[in-house]
Amino acid sequence: MTRRRIAELDQAGIAQGDLGTMVNLRFDRVVIELIGNVRGAVEAAIPDSHWVMFTTTAPIRKPSRVEAVLVATLREQLALGQAPVEHVETFEGNDLRVRLLPNRPGKAPRLMGFVHNPTPRAGDFLDSLQRAFEQA
Repeated sequence: MTRRRIAELDQAGIAQGDLGTMVNLRFDRVVIELIGNVRGAVEAAIPDSHWVMFTTTAPIRKPSRVEAVLVATLREQLALGQAPVEHVETFEGNDLRVRLLPNRPGKAPRLMGFVHNPTPRAGDFLDSLQRAFEQA
């Protein structure tokens, strides 16, 4: 995630507003690198009509392994071509949640990734984020 994208999230009230504080989003170096690498690996494979959101919990002690699982999961879900799909698993102590959705709203990016502190509310965060983009 680039600094520009973080600023866009801030302006939209996601990073610092109600949604961001719902799960305590993280924006450290490991997070930005992980999201950027996942984006680079799978964004081109996402059809224009679909969009993907994913979350994982911090701390990420083995970022390359978490990244590999996220990329493999995203590729697997995209290959199946079924949407909507939600995939939840725990890997290396990190809770991973991937959501593949049809009918991408015009202003929604094809891929959004977030890293947050452990919380049982990650699903609620994605639900709220999805509604915010669909209503925009």
